[in-house]
Amino acid sequence: MNHNLLIRYLTDESADNEQYEVERWLEADPEHRKLLEELELIWRTSGMNLEAVENDFDAEVDWKALRYRIEIEVNREKKKMKPDKVGKEYRQSGFAKRADFAQFMRVAAVMLIAAFAGIFAWLNFHVVGSEEELVMREIVMDKGQRANLVLSDGTNVNLNADSKISMPEVFQQDKREVFLLEGEAYFEVAGDPDWPFLIHSGGAVIRVLGTSFAVRAYPEDEMVRVVVNEGTVSLASGHDKSIGANLTAGQLGLFHIKNDTVISKEVEDMEQFLSWIDGYLIFKETSMKEVALQQERRYNVEVDFGKPSIEELFLTATLKGRSVTNVLNVIAASLEIDYYQTDRQTIVFTDHDEKAPTEFDRH
Repeated sequence: MNHNLLIRYLTDESADNEQYEVERWLEADPEHRKLLEELELIWRTSGMNLEAVENDFDAEVDWKALRYRIEIEVNREKKKMKPDKVGKEYRQSGFAKRADFAQFMRVAAVMLIAAFAGIFAWLNFHVVGSEEELVMREIVMDKGQRANLVLSDGTNVNLNADSKISMPEVFQQDKREVFLLEGEAYFEVAGDPDWPFLIHSGGAVIRVLGTSFAVRAYPEDEMVRVVVNEGTVSLASGHDKSIGANLTAGQLGLFHIKNDTVISKEVEDMEQFLSWIDGYLIFKETSMKEVALQQERRYNVEVDFGKPSIEELFLTATLKGRSVTNVLNVIAASLEIDYYQTDRQTIVFTDHDEKAPTEFDRH
């Protein structure tokens, strides 16, 4: 965990996403909270301010200088060095050139106390054995787009249209953690019993070791949906770990965001939930409102309804056509309705007796 991020958290200067990151880190291990309390004590005692840390604090330089100072003090005791010689060597180290020596002494005090407290490496000061700061990357799929991703651990991810995911370029040693910020993704997690894989989405946490499953969390759903194809996963609330369920192959889990509840049930037809991975969609007694949303994502079009009653119709069909026209023809034939295009990107479903507007009518 980056030390500047923790200090911003302690001084109420952190952004919402930074505060969320720190709070997740605190929840992950009781020891983390103890370490934060130690850091707060050190921070308050040092009298430093946030601006000084962010603008004038070079952890690597300061640590090297502090270590050099400690070595001199040790040698002074061993060789009974004279104070003026110590001062001369210290000046020659280059560190005395800092503009504010008093500020350095406060920084050095912080680092020295941290080292004695056993939390120096935890503060991520780039010394031997410390963890590199996580570099996150965000992948965004627009409507009409899908992608296949391979993560640093070998996990395979299919990302559906109109979806967004965030992940580190390289996973940490203690856990693998990704964030499905919006949309739908299918995960084939590389198995490793000693390296848990966590997915955060819509206030839910999905924990796995090695399995394949789909997660869906589009904004209009108001829930996080998990469908397990192979293996076992746990679906739980990110706020209360006691709220959750273990899901096995062939099961569906739903996390309701508003009331923080989890339910699970058996799935009769997995293809209905996973067919999008192979580029087609299966609907079983699905409202046209939902069908329209999925068509908009799949083909990057806008769907309207000439009459509100059409929106309430239910469709049962398998739509394998790569062409949006072929898919629209299947929908129209199945429900005995019509459709027309007002422009290249907008489709309107209508009754048979409703005529499409002419070019003159549209203008």
